Amino acid sequence: MPPSRYADSVLWGTHGFKFGAPPPLSYRPHESWTGRHFFHAHSPFYDPRLYESAIGGIHSAAAAGLVEARYLHRLIYGGLSDPARHLPAELGHAAAYEAFRHCLHHPLIYDEVQDTERQCEAVVGLAIAEAAHLHQEHERFVDPRKLQISAQSAAATAALIHSQARDRQQLGEGGVLRAPQGIHTRRSMRRTTRHYSASPTSVASTPPHTLHRRQLRPVARLTAAS
Repeated sequence: MPPSRYADSVLWGTHGFKFGAPPPLSYRPHESWTGRHFFHAHSPFYDPRLYESAIGGIHSAAAAGLVEARYLHRLIYGGLSDPARHLPAELGHAAAYEAFRHCLHHPLIYDEVQDTERQCEAVVGLAIAEAAHLHQEHERFVDPRKLQISAQSAAATAALIHSQARDRQQLGEGGVLRAPQGIHTRRSMRRTTRHYSASPTSVASTPPHTLHRRQLRPVARLTAAS
């Protein structure tokens, strides 16, 4: 079952569906928060081991860039594809983009966390929590190993998206990301999806010019409406 948070929206589950803002935050970030705090506040359950495992595997996990993550996000969160038909890593990529959208639409996240290194931690923490949401919503019994893979991929993808947004100088005007900086994993996470393997199902439904594309879409188009 696809994630339900957008299911009541007009045209959800069709190619005509347009994403609006993510649900309002149920918490208020504090300036002292780290990624662990964002994970704790945003996750459907708190498992410190999941967070530590995701952070520990961030250098070796498969990461997707903005284009790939956004495409998978549209499939999974837009109701076009059942999450059960995707690899755990693909769920992580989609979860990371949803976390990115939270930062686009809820500038309070970065307004409260002024330190640039912890801004990266915030996106990563949110992404790990989003991976937990996906697995809890579409699995009757959460598979710890699959969740671990998704969480690691979510963390890696969130770090890469954060770095790409900074490199493209995506400034914080009108709900657009505030040019976050200070990412510890920049060198290790600067990769394309050459280590990213899609399932036979997802390959069949994925335009070949979309996945594994190295050229990014102009950042100017990634506004808060994305």
